[in-house]
Amino acid sequence: VNGVKQFLASCIILLGCKFLMEKKFFKFAAFVIVASFFHTSALIVLPVYFFVHGKPWNKKMLLILVASLLAVVFLSSFTNILDIILESTEYDTSVLEENSGSNIFRVPIAAVPAVLALLSRKKIEKIAPKYINVCINMSLISACLYFISSFTSGIHFGRLPIYFELYSFISLPWLLDNAFDHKTNNFVKTACIACYLLMYFILDWKTPYYSKV
Repeated sequence: VNGVKQFLASCIILLGCKFLMEKKFFKFAAFVIVASFFHTSALIVLPVYFFVHGKPWNKKMLLILVASLLAVVFLSSFTNILDIILESTEYDTSVLEENSGSNIFRVPIAAVPAVLALLSRKKIEKIAPKYINVCINMSLISACLYFISSFTSGIHFGRLPIYFELYSFISLPWLLDNAFDHKTNNFVKTACIACYLLMYFILDWKTPYYSKV
């Protein structure tokens, strides 16, 4: 039930993505607040609003990347802070549980749009519309959250990326069609199909349930 409520909250936020792209904070915030009535973790999207605008791999996104690395390095202090933040919410329990971290393979999977944008950065900066830049940055945030949850809790912290990884459904098809020349595009598309099939094999057939989060 908790998972269904959180996915419903993420869908409500996605409905308001138009206002995120258009930099209409208060209208976008209204969708986030409504979503928080179903799952309070949705409020994590509000501060992210101020980071995702701009070109992929800009200084603000690099700051988030560094922050996620520091969160893992100083894991003990970070999880104590999370315990305080998540107190009296749907995640009212310790975020650090033995053998409950997200599968580490989810990190590179979530990072695919951001990596493709990095490999073709000069071209992307010239031709990508603003909404694609936002979607790529959301993908990078999703990867950072999965990275942190690999060392903390997949059940609790590992579910937060759902608010951000949905934007990959917008950015990835655009990148596959526009990021490279025709010949390279075909190779990248084939590689993506192969890697995603491998992902489902590893996550669904070869791992315990708690590692699929």
